[in-house]
Amino acid sequence: MMYRVLPTAVAALLFALPLQAQQPFSSSVPSDAKDAALAGNQETPREIQRAHHYRLALDEFLVLVPFRLEDDIQGDIDESREDETRAKEKKRDAEELERLARDQIDAQKAEIDAIKARLKIAKNEDREADVAVLESDPKLAEGAKRFLPGAHGGFAVDWKGTREVYFALKGCGIIKMSADLRRKEIVEVDRFVRQGNFHNTTIVYDGDETPYLALPDDEKERVYILTTKGELVHVLSHPRGNAYYDGWGSFKPTDVEQAPSRDVFIVTGYSPGDFVVSADPFSGAWRPKIFGGKGTEHGKFGTGHGITWNPRTSTLDVSDRPHSRIESYDVDGAYKSSVTLPAGSLPCDVDFLDDWMLVGCLQGPGGSVPAPIYVVDGDGKVASTIKPKEDLGLELFTHVHNATWHAIGDGETRKVYVLAQAWNPGGFAVLERVGE
Repeated sequence: MMYRVLPTAVAALLFALPLQAQQPFSSSVPSDAKDAALAGNQETPREIQRAHHYRLALDEFLVLVPFRLEDDIQGDIDESREDETRAKEKKRDAEELERLARDQIDAQKAEIDAIKARLKIAKNEDREADVAVLESDPKLAEGAKRFLPGAHGGFAVDWKGTREVYFALKGCGIIKMSADLRRKEIVEVDRFVRQGNFHNTTIVYDGDETPYLALPDDEKERVYILTTKGELVHVLSHPRGNAYYDGWGSFKPTDVEQAPSRDVFIVTGYSPGDFVVSADPFSGAWRPKIFGGKGTEHGKFGTGHGITWNPRTSTLDVSDRPHSRIESYDVDGAYKSSVTLPAGSLPCDVDFLDDWMLVGCLQGPGGSVPAPIYVVDGDGKVASTIKPKEDLGLELFTHVHNATWHAIGDGETRKVYVLAQAWNPGGFAVLERVGE
């Protein structure tokens, strides 16, 4: 390191030299005292001591300071600026990380809130928590969303085979869901079929237990029989067999069900006749068996809206919507019994699992509250009430058009679900049973 000496320090150095001629100030000491000192007088004069003290004081100005080149100084300045820039960058990075962390926390909170909303538990009057919402409209299937508001149908489960789920949607085709409900796809159908108003969806099986789809179209007055790949097999267009149909009375099918004989039974609640008719779905031949009709007494319908095979009683159970009851018939069309539901609930259709009957209703009792889904026991008593809109917060579910059981697994590991479809506007939800 290079050094330099300050100019005042140079002067101090010169004054400190032990030459009396170089003393910067005149002395007031008498000449005789000087002479005595030169003569070897042992007493040191006081004035000499004072001059010595002065010299020590001057020595204190002898200060050494580092001397640095201008380039070195500028380098330090530049390095300091770079350090300041790096510090600012680190601060910005820290702020950005903090912002990202906040955003991530907010996103996680939003996701947790969404999960909590979907898993909102329904509390029933008679039982513990019964169902949890797992999924709703946006997850149905890409390409189906714009048609969903017009949904006017129901779900069908391939219980004898893969347990895949099918839902026919006007203008779209058939929505197929995997047995675990995780994968969804659209099965394309013929353009002739696609514009039908599919009022429900039913699985029917041939002699080899191969599944097919039966789709009632109340607008075009037909029932389409298709493969599960969407290929058209038959069209059932107009029944024959009684005065009403032989006179070309309108045929407005609203639901289809298959009996163990493999014949299908079709309810026609939107037509003036309101009969149950039957046919061979694979040959297209109509059977002469016709029963029901309009009326208020048991065995007649206000609107025969849905029909389901009851495996426990081996009966065809028809949802008589305006009378809020489920009417049971044997395969010969003889009336057997009835289950009465709360007045004004307007049951649309039923489904069975074990000893439980699931009933989707168009409105709540009396028509002043949103629609419930009833779980009815083997004695015909309402054991549980699911309220999709009131308890689960599903705003679309003012009206329930269809509710179907679904299960994943068997035995102790079985998980039970309810597939529910809203009407006007259309929507759907998957509910998991979380309590017995």
